[in-house]
Amino acid sequence: TLHTSALWLSDEQQIRWVTLAGSPFWCAYNVLSRAYGSAIGDFLSICSLVIAIVRYRKRPGQNVGEPKAL
Repeated sequence: TLHTSALWLSDEQQIRWVTLAGSPFWCAYNVLSRAYGSAIGDFLSICSLVIAIVRYRKRPGQNVGEPKAL
């Protein structure tokens, strides 16, 4: 599964992208299973991943892991 394989990656951006790729499927599964609390958690996780991907994207001349200046 995507979430499990993401744990073996060493690059944080890759971990975020792989986890983001699998999260909508878990969210849909939880909605269909009527596990609404888990679906809300998955939705919040997706929002957090998107924010982290945008905030920590690599820019020319920027140190790795340094957040983008606001």
